[in-house]
Amino acid sequence: MTLPQGYGHHWPTASDGRHQRFTARDQSRIREKVEMFDAFTADNNPHGERDFGSIEHNGEKVFWKIDYYDRSLQYGSEDPAARNLPRAC
Repeated sequence: MTLPQGYGHHWPTASDGRHQRFTARDQSRIREKVEMFDAFTADNNPHGERDFGSIEHNGEKVFWKIDYYDRSLQYGSEDPAARNLPRAC
């Protein structure tokens, strides 16, 4: 998978800390699998953003999500925690 120009990688990120159970070698292999993922379909990629998917690693399903933003942070929500405001990705 190719990310748009100007976007950097931030690895690993997980809100629950579960990524820590993977060794550095496993994390590297998972990152490679995410980068190579191209099995997007209308069902799993309805908006054409190619920013979510799942891969198998050592018999385990690993879900991934890429959030992106403009580096100047110009287009974000004034209150990102407010559920009633639109979210910028």
